[in-house]
Amino acid sequence: MLLTAEVIAAVYYDALKNVTGSVCLQSICGQILIDEKQHFEFQAETLINK
Repeated sequence: MLLTAEVIAAVYYDALKNVTGSVCLQSICGQILIDEKQHFEFQAETLINK
């Protein structure tokens, strides 16, 4: 379930980053996407080790 939320968040913030004209918001979305990538990696590792 948590992985589903991570996927939705990544899609949302990527889309928002691409459509906004705000450099500040683009930067925030970019950082969130970096964080989400780390979350994906953690979730994948957790699922594999169960």
